[in-house]
Amino acid sequence: MHLRDVLPEFVYPEWVKITLVCRSWRNTVISCPNLWTYIPEYSDSTPRWIATHFERAGPSVPLHIHWDGRGRQEEHTSPLIGFIPTNLHRIQTLKLTDIGGDPGDPRLRTLSSGHAPLLQSLSISCYGLPVLPDEILSGGTPKLQKLVLRSCLVKPTASLLRNITLFELQCFPDDNENGPRIQDILKQMPQLTHLRLQLTGGAKLLESQSAQLEDAVPVPSVTNVTCEADFETCRALFEAVAFPPSAMVLVYCFLRSEQSPHLLSASGFRPQWILPHQDPDKPQTLIFRSSSYRTMLVLWCDFTRLRTGAPTVDEEPVGGVFIIFKIGHWRMKLHEASRILRAQSLGSIRCMEFVWTWNETEATCAYLIDLPALLLPDPPYTQDDEIVENGVFAKRR
Repeated sequence: MHLRDVLPEFVYPEWVKITLVCRSWRNTVISCPNLWTYIPEYSDSTPRWIATHFERAGPSVPLHIHWDGRGRQEEHTSPLIGFIPTNLHRIQTLKLTDIGGDPGDPRLRTLSSGHAPLLQSLSISCYGLPVLPDEILSGGTPKLQKLVLRSCLVKPTASLLRNITLFELQCFPDDNENGPRIQDILKQMPQLTHLRLQLTGGAKLLESQSAQLEDAVPVPSVTNVTCEADFETCRALFEAVAFPPSAMVLVYCFLRSEQSPHLLSASGFRPQWILPHQDPDKPQTLIFRSSSYRTMLVLWCDFTRLRTGAPTVDEEPVGGVFIIFKIGHWRMKLHEASRILRAQSLGSIRCMEFVWTWNETEATCAYLIDLPALLLPDPPYTQDDEIVENGVFAKRR
């Protein structure tokens, strides 16, 4: 196990103090190249500090570099600028933080036309730079599998996309109005299996640039999708990208209190790529929780399972769509929830859990108690136990 796997990054500079304990400890630590392959560069890192790492890591061990530009004054050049170009061939993990709005940022220039044959993981975090320059690592990254982009995008023509299996994107389209579309980027990742999206107002990054209706872009290799976004962006994602029916799709759809009327159109989540038996208009499981700081509505499609005669939900379902509506940091009254629920197609609900304050039950229970497909628990409860103690409602009239 590598040291960077068991210690947080901020602890790393402290452990090297063991070299000061005694001569024996110092010689032992210095003679272990793997202890020096994780090289963090911060605003106060000196050229000597960086050079020591390269020297003790030796000439052939793969390197893991975190290059953080926060706090460094422009007149103080990072010591890594001289080391990266000559050692790019042995870097396995590279994390660049706080890239500014200048495409000529020194850290990006060190990667221009670069060839990184061992690079497996690349993470770039920007501010004010919507699209990365074309020439970044254009010399080739044959082993690159993990790509993390924060507040920036790459063009679909970027060569580093070809072998990606895990793609994580955190983007704010106000800074990327003219950026490439996400589905066009995904097209260039034929081996993609894991996709993580965190988008704020990101619908414009998924909109068609043609007046003609476009088919959803298929991503046949994807097995796991997580998306955190507003309602419009979530719906745009479903329209623009077609995930395999076997994929686990987890969507956190956030709404603010002033957006709550949009939940009436939540049945608009109708991805055409979902098979008929997983019709998103007919969820089988419903969870509603309301507290003093958050209201959550969860709809599952085709996830309900039976155990010992009682309806339960698998903790780790395989395949299907799992949609969570989190409605900001405010409390929804139960009569408002009832209005939202009436807008959904709940006729096939088999398993349901409700948590709310006990003085607000009548209006919603009057609607939910008639769900035709709701299963009875085993053993059945009495006529008076319409709501069980833990908040799980599972009783028909």
